[in-house]
Amino acid sequence: MNITVEKLLKLPDVHLLIDDVIEKLKLEEEKRNQFYETITERDKAEFINGKPIFHSPVKVVHTEVGGRLFHLLKHYVSLYNLGFVGYEKVTLHFTRNSYQPDLCFFTADQRENFTEEQMLYPAPAFVVEVLSPSTEKTDRTIKFNDYAKHGVSEYWIVDPKKKFVEQYVLRENRYKLVGKFFNSKEEKITSEAVAGFSVEAEWLFKETEYQSVFQKEQSELFTLRRNVHTFSEQIEEKDSQIQEQESLIQQKESVIQQQADLLAEKERLIQELLKKLNQ
Repeated sequence: MNITVEKLLKLPDVHLLIDDVIEKLKLEEEKRNQFYETITERDKAEFINGKPIFHSPVKVVHTEVGGRLFHLLKHYVSLYNLGFVGYEKVTLHFTRNSYQPDLCFFTADQRENFTEEQMLYPAPAFVVEVLSPSTEKTDRTIKFNDYAKHGVSEYWIVDPKKKFVEQYVLRENRYKLVGKFFNSKEEKITSEAVAGFSVEAEWLFKETEYQSVFQKEQSELFTLRRNVHTFSEQIEEKDSQIQEQESLIQQKESVIQQQADLLAEKERLIQELLKKLNQ
């Protein structure tokens, strides 16, 4: 049911309804605060529309697919220093609800505002939900709408059983389906929220394909770090050479100053001698 402001204003008892809603939302927020005090780091739990939801352990296929995407995205984001990637237990604190998506990405600007003790997070730039029978309806309805309303610019829904990925991007406060990508090398998914990041759907659903890609990512990361280390050593060597040159310049300046002092002293003696001769 789509309730708009215009429809509400046509109701004669709208004020009473609003007062009742405000009171119920206050009680609901108290319940959510109690929920935060109750859950621990071991819990996979969410607070949705006034109810705490505790999730059962996930199946192997769910963990494998989500884990592969996490590692690929994590290494890419680390390689280019793009921000922060969270997996499973990151709690998003929205206006009314609290979610723990399977994977989420925050930009570097967002990351700068996080503290070491951060436990509740604002809306990220990118969210991934890996479907399971117990969560699919929520992932496709409540979360789908709430993520869009809170400005999550990109949302992927991954089905590990049917082996496909749905990519949605935010357009005028609503999600638009970019594509539905199946388990194939030809099905390449390119993110809008994470600049330059792309994956082939097959990487997520086949262990052998993932391993080859991950090894490549590891190799690129190692090469980048090695180049950074070499560049740092070159900078240190240049700094050392500059310091040596500066030391030589200082020595030369000291010698020049000594010569200038001697010349000044000679001029003073000459002036005194001339005065005596003139007398």
